[in-house]
Amino acid sequence: MWSDKTFIFTAYTGSAASLFGGVTISKAAFLNQRKQLSVDDRNEWQDVQIVVIDEVSFMSDTILKTLDRKLKEIKNQSQPFGGFSIIFAGGFRQLEPIGANDTELLFLSLSSQHWENCINAVIILDNEHRFKEDPEYGQMLKRMWGGDLSKDDRMRINSRVLGSSGIELPSDFEGN
Repeated sequence: MWSDKTFIFTAYTGSAASLFGGVTISKAAFLNQRKQLSVDDRNEWQDVQIVVIDEVSFMSDTILKTLDRKLKEIKNQSQPFGGFSIIFAGGFRQLEPIGANDTELLFLSLSSQHWENCINAVIILDNEHRFKEDPEYGQMLKRMWGGDLSKDDRMRINSRVLGSSGIELPSDFEGN
């Protein structure tokens, strides 16, 4: 039932993909390929059942729709994402796609809503492990994620600038 090719591990960015020996979703799913997919391209996906995509916050609405179209071309035209099970992972809303406007952000109502229309289950891990040292800052980032950032929150973020207010890079970053 399972083989080494049952799962394909990808990330939206090359730096994230390199952390686990994966590839970018753009390369794996031929997102930048303009020509028709070849038999060899489709064969690469023959045993794939589950696609893991990390750093989904960088993905724009247009890229998500392109992914859907390509995966349908690979496997099944009548099912979302070609019928592959996809695990989207990452710090949702962590960083937006570069240069994207509100219609390109997956999580905003101004987008095409393709994201909401294709997702059938969501699990949000709601913990504070990244902010053990500064739980107040973690709560502030949660408010920002929810679109509820106060004026005081904004002032606090703006006060955390390297080189001012005593904030410096950790010593192991020096010279790098």
